[in-house]
Order: sequence, then C-alpha cells, then structure tokens
Amino acid sequence: MKHLLRSTLTCAILAARLSAAAPGPTQFFVVPNGNDAWSGTLAEPNAARTDGPVATLTRARDLVRELKKASGGLEGPVTVEIQGGVYELSSTFALAAEDSGTPGRPITYRAAQGQEVRIVGGKVLSGFAPVKDEAVLSRFDPAARGKVLCIDLKAQGITEYPPMKSATTWGSSE
Repeated sequence: MKHLLRSTLTCAILAARLSAAAPGPTQFFVVPNGNDAWSGTLAEPNAARTDGPVATLTRARDLVRELKKASGGLEGPVTVEIQGGVYELSSTFALAAEDSGTPGRPITYRAAQGQEVRIVGGKVLSGFAPVKDEAVLSRFDPAARGKVLCIDLKAQGITEYPPMKSATTWGSSE
C-alpha cells in the first residue's frame, strides 16, 4: 500500500511538472469594435470594458511578435481568431518571416467558426442618396436623372483623393 501511494504521488508530481512545462495554446481575438489598447486575450470585452479583443489585424500581429520576443520564441501554438465583420485596412497588412511559427508551434490566423470575415483594402461607403440639385440634374440625360446617386465623401472620412478628370480624358493615357 505504501508503494502504491508513493508511486501515485510521484505520478501526480510528474504530471504537474509536465503540464507547467508545456503551456497550452495562446489565443488572440480580433473584432471590428475591439480596442487596440486591450490585450486581445479575451473574446469579448470584460464587464468594466478595460480589456477585451483588439480591433485590427495589425495589432494582433504585433501582439504575436511581442509574445515571441518576450518568451524568446513561442512556447506553444498561437491562434489569432478573427470575428465576423468588415475590416477596412488603411495601410498594407504584411506578414514577414518573423511572423512565422514552427511545425510544433504554428501561428494561425483564422475566421471564427461559422462567421464571415471581409478584409477590405479600401473604404466601405454608405449613405448614397439621389441627386436633388436641379442644376446638377439638368446636365444629365432625362432618362438617367432619377437614377444618379451621390455621396458626401468628407462625411465618410475621405478628404484626400486625386483630382477629377472630365469625361473627355477618361481612357486616355494621361
């Protein structure tokens, strides 16, 4: 009985040491309404809204990079789970060699199960409305007048764009 107790205790200690030495996978979460000041380790904001998922792929990538540097390499697999929604990129999102995992410690970026993720390299515009200015409408063919829509780009946060060209220059090599 003494030997059975001793071997059971030894197995329990060994199992505790092995589980402490082999950490589980790390997971970061990205949601469109997240906050890049948060840790990204929670799938949803906490009750106090002081921590939760991040908002951008860039921040999630940087968190993985920080994790690799802090620990001298990954201690286990890392997953970046991206919740459904539209992610507008204002600059290039690049993954480099430093963002790679290893066969035993992969880094995976994936959409949350059953959710649709769209990564858009431009600005999603909404709020189109029919043109109502009679001076503008008078310049269109009568058949097109009720079908022309307009949008306030400044209200959409777009303040820089190339100069407009007249229809006569479209398709030219300028």
